[in-house]
Amino acid sequence: MSGARMAQGKKSYKYSGFTNFNNISELFFKLSKWDYWLEVLDLRYNNVHEEVLQKSFHSLQNTVRLIDVSNNRYLWNLTDDFVRGLSRLKLKILLIEHAHIRQLNFSVISRLKSLRVLNVSHNNISWTTADVPWYLTNISFLSNSLTELPRFCVHTNYSQLRFLDLRTNAIGYISNVSMKCLTDLEHISLENNFLLRIHSDTFSSLSNLHLHGNRIMSLAPGVFTNLTKLKTLNLSQNAIQVKQALEKDEGYVVVVLLENIEARNMTSSLLWFATWVKADKSKFTNFPESYRCGYPWNLQSTLLIDANVSEETCRIPRVFPIAYGLSTATVVLIVVISIAYKLRWRIRYYIHMLRYKKRKTADEERYIYDAFVVYCEADSRWKRSLEQDEGYLVVVLLEEIHARNMTSSLYALLQTTTYITWPVEEDDRQLFWMRLRRCLQR
Repeated sequence: MSGARMAQGKKSYKYSGFTNFNNISELFFKLSKWDYWLEVLDLRYNNVHEEVLQKSFHSLQNTVRLIDVSNNRYLWNLTDDFVRGLSRLKLKILLIEHAHIRQLNFSVISRLKSLRVLNVSHNNISWTTADVPWYLTNISFLSNSLTELPRFCVHTNYSQLRFLDLRTNAIGYISNVSMKCLTDLEHISLENNFLLRIHSDTFSSLSNLHLHGNRIMSLAPGVFTNLTKLKTLNLSQNAIQVKQALEKDEGYVVVVLLENIEARNMTSSLLWFATWVKADKSKFTNFPESYRCGYPWNLQSTLLIDANVSEETCRIPRVFPIAYGLSTATVVLIVVISIAYKLRWRIRYYIHMLRYKKRKTADEERYIYDAFVVYCEADSRWKRSLEQDEGYLVVVLLEEIHARNMTSSLYALLQTTTYITWPVEEDDRQLFWMRLRRCLQR
């Protein structure tokens, strides 16, 4: 426990901290002379259960303005019981970061009528219910799992919200009416979400708009036209071309962050931007360090202020993609031809077998033997006679052929085809001719 008396002008208040306590089963704030000035209660980094916190809140004095219960691993939900002891306080700030909250019911938060700042960053909140209280001025949902905006303007036409942090969520869509009541909103952070586009008239009074790290590919002309108070616009780490969207009245200061836009968009369509930056450096934050060329390649990583960019240097050369495409096609063609040549006999065999199967399917007769005939043009007449069943064919292998001298397809045929071998020994040849006559007499 830590306690300190602190002074602010003529006013004194006491800060109490109970950090890094484990397994606290009971927490009671006994009234003392200092409790009349207690404004800040720090309960971070504890393992206090929700029930213990609920009971302890009933013993707090009405002077408490800030409560921090972040990093409590047993804090799973904000219920009516949880805020019942706080509802009688004039609590201004409630911090619940790095807990395990999965959903947030704003009807519970609405019981804290004096609350202005709510920070539920780094939780597991995937959805919210009920309307956001109109009197909140600062809300942070940093690093949660929201897929859509909380209900700001469903049943109200006015909200005091000035600061909204929605970074690192999973929001993919914002309608142009979902924030129509946020007329006092000055700062909104929507970095690292899944936004694809921004509608016109979505925002009205912003001075800081951060859209870094989304999936925005284009912006409609005039989408930011009504943001006459805009000071900072962060569009980095998107895939957009923003010429029409940002061409507007220069009667006010605009700080635009466009570093790290994909190189494929850094073409002549953004040449106007490079010219604008050089002509009016005071309007751009972190200039010139944060502004480097991504294209053309010979200027990559060069400071924009040092790069001699023009229409010619920004134009994508046509020769390179054509040459690259042709060379790639040539390499692919050579590889295909090489493979086809290496497997040419297998391919011919497969084609032959395919034709044979088709012919066999059309032929109603059944055959016992197959024959593979190799012939030259001079023997085409007797080959046609065979096809027309005008004679008999007996295959005779004159001499042994080594496997290395045969193609794979011919080797496969000899392994599966019946044939007669011409004998090497003279005594065996008489028997060969007898068997041959017997075959021809069948």
